[in-house]
Amino acid sequence: MKRAALVLLAALFALLSSAVPARSAPPRDDRPRLVVLVVIDGLGYERLMSVRDNFAAKGAFHKMLDSGAVYTNCHHRHAFTETAVGHATMLTGAYPSANGIVGNSHWDRELDDIFPAVWDPTSLLVGLPAGFKQPMYKIGTGEAATSQPAGMSPRNLLAATVGDMLKLSTQKKARVFGLSAKDRAAILTAGHAADGAFWFNSKSGNWITSRHYMAELPAYLTEFNRSRGFAAWAEKTWTPLLAKDKYRTYRDDDYAYEEAWPFTAGFPHEITTSSPKAYSEAMLTSPYGNEMILDVARMVIQKEQLGVDDVPDLLAVSFSCNDYVHHGFGPFSLEAQDMTLRTDLMIGELAAALDRQCKGAWTMVVTADHGFSESPEWLEEFGLPAARGALSGYDKLLEAKLVKAFGEPADKRSYIMFASGDEVFLRRDLPELAGEKYLQAQRVVRDALLELKPVVAAYTRETLLATGATDGLLAQLRRTFYPRLSGDVLFVTIPSNPQSTTPANHGTPWPHDTHVPLMLLGEGIKPGRFTRDVCPTDIAPTLSRLLDIPAPTSCQAEALHEAIGE
Repeated sequence: MKRAALVLLAALFALLSSAVPARSAPPRDDRPRLVVLVVIDGLGYERLMSVRDNFAAKGAFHKMLDSGAVYTNCHHRHAFTETAVGHATMLTGAYPSANGIVGNSHWDRELDDIFPAVWDPTSLLVGLPAGFKQPMYKIGTGEAATSQPAGMSPRNLLAATVGDMLKLSTQKKARVFGLSAKDRAAILTAGHAADGAFWFNSKSGNWITSRHYMAELPAYLTEFNRSRGFAAWAEKTWTPLLAKDKYRTYRDDDYAYEEAWPFTAGFPHEITTSSPKAYSEAMLTSPYGNEMILDVARMVIQKEQLGVDDVPDLLAVSFSCNDYVHHGFGPFSLEAQDMTLRTDLMIGELAAALDRQCKGAWTMVVTADHGFSESPEWLEEFGLPAARGALSGYDKLLEAKLVKAFGEPADKRSYIMFASGDEVFLRRDLPELAGEKYLQAQRVVRDALLELKPVVAAYTRETLLATGATDGLLAQLRRTFYPRLSGDVLFVTIPSNPQSTTPANHGTPWPHDTHVPLMLLGEGIKPGRFTRDVCPTDIAPTLSRLLDIPAPTSCQAEALHEAIGE
């Protein structure tokens, strides 16, 4: 699989090289020896700034704000702000409309089911414990049901990453890795040609990878798994780092709508060992999960000898556990604030490890894949417009509208194939939707959605394929729309209108989900505070300039010129 990816990327690189004059100068010798992308899953810009007064001197954020390049107006420009989508944009420089990653999962019309964005049945998982069976996905129902391996790879990512271009530009000499507690975060930042992408499998308690990258885990990760390194935090108790009066408290610690199983709503939170599932969930919904990610990151830096020679390397580290804490407790909670402060310290420790390894010749970028909205129940206490499950059963209403317009389908199937909280898929193969009627059905669905109180915008596939919008909700949806995978009608609801029971959520095109930190520090970075409207996609061309390599082949972004002194 990896060889095939390299062949494809080589062809792309050759095409790119033929389109521009060849560079006569050799690569610069002032390039950073190691570039590190740090993603804090779910940390919105405002939530980071709200705890600024408590940043520790030995943390990373204080130094970044004082000595780094800080962009205060960084927004994701796609509409569905989910983890896979955000991570896929950062090092490709491409929106979902060009890179093919439209959500954490996508609906497969041929298989009539929903699958993870990084699913690849040909790339089996590597590193599971002995006797632990390869997980399988059941496809279909009844006698026709089949099963396929739940393997993972970047095959659905249709764009090259900075790491891929670095591998090509150095004739594979550069070392490229991605790691996270989440498979999608590790894989989509590492890319196709990476030396490895590692993630934590909570069901087995092992760090794993897939055959796309390697046939077996590196010895150091095998030993980490063998010694049950993730069990080091068993029986620990999470208590606030600071006295409670030091936090910006917005509500009681034991607020009723905080439900991060297996914890109680308020501090302290004991890391239970009552069952493997409870332990994994508790650890990942706490600072200790991030500590495990930090341990593995330092291990990869040391064991893989990243940044020790003149060939630059790249490492992407995604701290996933902030997202779990925000989902369970909400972004305004004491837990979320404490988690941010502890993550600051951990990134400071990561920077110290880089100093030891690279002697200062490193560059770090810190950002987030999305922000967060608070629980609608809490917002409603302030009289704000918010509601949970306000669209419950809307698919039945849409089906009734379609039946009224086109009659009952002769084969008794429904017109609606799948409906989520932001898109609707029609059964295009129904005879009743042949020809012009398919376009009419899109409009029926759009108009019916716009009659619902929580819906503020809805656009048909026809419009999304034709539009040239550059701003507003239509532009955000257009950047999210990938014809082969997206629905027939995409729509947007009012802020804080989740369809799930999770206490707090994200995934919308509104500022609380799009506004994220963007800070750069280290070799080649010019300090400053910049208010220009930028996007995490801009990271890809910026790092490409620093590394003196071509930008990823599908890059749609502009470099952060102020940060690199251009």
